[in-house]
Amino acid sequence: MDFRDNIDDISRSTGELETRENRTMFIPVCAGGLLWDVGANVGLFSVRAAVNGQPCIAFDFSKRAVQLLKKTAAKNRLSITVVNQAFTATTKQYNPATTSGPQNRVDFLEAGGTASVTYKEAEQLYGTPALIKMDIEGGEKEFFDSRDFKEWFCEKKIFWLVELHPTILGYAPKWDDVPMCEIDSHHHLYCSDSEKMSVLVKNMGGM
Repeated sequence: MDFRDNIDDISRSTGELETRENRTMFIPVCAGGLLWDVGANVGLFSVRAAVNGQPCIAFDFSKRAVQLLKKTAAKNRLSITVVNQAFTATTKQYNPATTSGPQNRVDFLEAGGTASVTYKEAEQLYGTPALIKMDIEGGEKEFFDSRDFKEWFCEKKIFWLVELHPTILGYAPKWDDVPMCEIDSHHHLYCSDSEKMSVLVKNMGGM
């Protein structure tokens, strides 16, 4: 992979980074189907899925991260659709990031700037995902708070692997009425179809 202007990861190998992500790295493979890698950064999840032959749409609002991911995909002849936009529940305006730091947070604006892409727009453009992996530094709260997103997500029986950021928000948002598997202290996997969830967990070798 082509890492980085990211000081946290520049000295790490791909294997070390995957080890740090632990069991979450196996979820795209076990879920199968189309992956939306939301907050892809330089593309650990996207690359893992693409190497496995899975279609992948990688969303990131950092121009630099997108450049690095595209370079990795081209070098390794991987089929990854890269979208250089912030991913939101409702349309917002924002300033794009210029570095590939994994802690980049979207700076939303009242007017001007760049328009985000919503999950409904993404579905129209790229198709319905089997799995949404989301790591957007506190931005996950908007999705937990969105009734429309929840209804859409549950109706489509999509897997949602979300990284929580309680240190940013002051608490960990959650849904109490949708089946959830706690992968680790930071990653929760949701799916409205409990049977599908059980099969995925079994394929991962249990938790």
